[in-house]
Amino acid sequence: WKHWFELEYGLTDRFDVALYQMFSQSNGTAASFSYDGLKLRTRYRFAERGEYAVDPLLYVEWIRNSNLAAPNIAEVKLIAAKDFGRLNISVNYILEAELQRRGVVEHEYSAGVAYEFLPAFKAGLEAKGNFTGGKYYAGPVISWANPKFWLSIGAVAGVNAKSDDVQARSLIGVHF
Repeated sequence: WKHWFELEYGLTDRFDVALYQMFSQSNGTAASFSYDGLKLRTRYRFAERGEYAVDPLLYVEWIRNSNLAAPNIAEVKLIAAKDFGRLNISVNYILEAELQRRGVVEHEYSAGVAYEFLPAFKAGLEAKGNFTGGKYYAGPVISWANPKFWLSIGAVAGVNAKSDDVQARSLIGVHF
């Protein structure tokens, strides 16, 4: 299990920063709960929705593992999304690299399609993969939101022999 606690702050309407504290836990026992490190993240949205043919966003993240011998990691995402009425299509290209001499570089993607059934409820499908490692996944996702709280739950299944069987994710957000 991975547990991440994120504090996010919007510097402007288009630019935000966040600090993640990362923890892990094995087999659900309290004794196995441990600190894994931190992430610093920033996002920049280039324009308002609908201003361009697609809505572009740049996402940059620095990851520091609690094991000081492990390399720092940089992750850059180029995100493009488009709304067609209640339907949203999003595609992310992800480049992840170890920040060391001759560090490992990963090329990944994630893509999703979601439909807004109600202003507070959306459901969709997502796919993700790692071009470098040959792991690919697909599965459903749902989200619910109100002005002070939101929840997103998804699960993906591996679609080839190199992939894990199933990965599940839940995100909870609270607005202050």
